[in-house]
Amino acid sequence: MLQALYAHVNQSPQEAVNFKKMFESELFGVSLKRNIEDSVYVEELGTTLSRDEIFKILVAVVLEGVLEVDWRDLFPYLRR
Repeated sequence: MLQALYAHVNQSPQEAVNFKKMFESELFGVSLKRNIEDSVYVEELGTTLSRDEIFKILVAVVLEGVLEVDWRDLFPYLRR
């Protein structure tokens, strides 16, 4: 996590730090290291998934979908 923080400070020292992004990837990595090895065979898919692929499926893709939703459609009273 320190490497990511130092890289951010060196690249753009005036920009705000997004700690949420740093913590998400680090916590997910720690949980994967604790619970599984380098890759996992998924019988339903008939393939082996790496940690990075699992992270993309479980976290990154979901967050991208959430960001693309127009929340005003779900909560019409938020419209002006």
